[in-house]
Amino acid sequence: MIEFNTCCFCVPLRTGCLILGYLHLIASIILAIVSIVTLAAVGAVVASTDPENINDSAVAAIIAVYVIVLILVAVLLTFSILLVVGLHKERRGFVKAYLIYYLIFIILYSIMFIVRCSTLPPDAGYIVGTLIQIRK
Repeated sequence: MIEFNTCCFCVPLRTGCLILGYLHLIASIILAIVSIVTLAAVGAVVASTDPENINDSAVAAIIAVYVIVLILVAVLLTFSILLVVGLHKERRGFVKAYLIYYLIFIILYSIMFIVRCSTLPPDAGYIVGTLIQIRK
């Protein structure tokens, strides 16, 4: 079995895991704020637009997508908190739950990436950006 003593070959493992956990928690909070602001902005645009010029199905689709994104961000935030608490209290079960969640996330994200690349024309920016996100 492989056992690591350092994180990124330069800091103690516990310190590195805490740094990564807090960075992930901060990113989750920022993503939640952005999702809420976007949902509020869509609502404000719809409220200020003339009702005759609004495509109801498009608005409903946009709102549905952002509500789903907000739910997924809430799950991400929950597991990020679970990771940080597990690292501080040295509870292996909490960290393991986060790792299982993240493994499932990476598998689903990879499948979506492969499906998108096989069904749409190649877009180098999308491919490079997604590969960078998967590596995180």
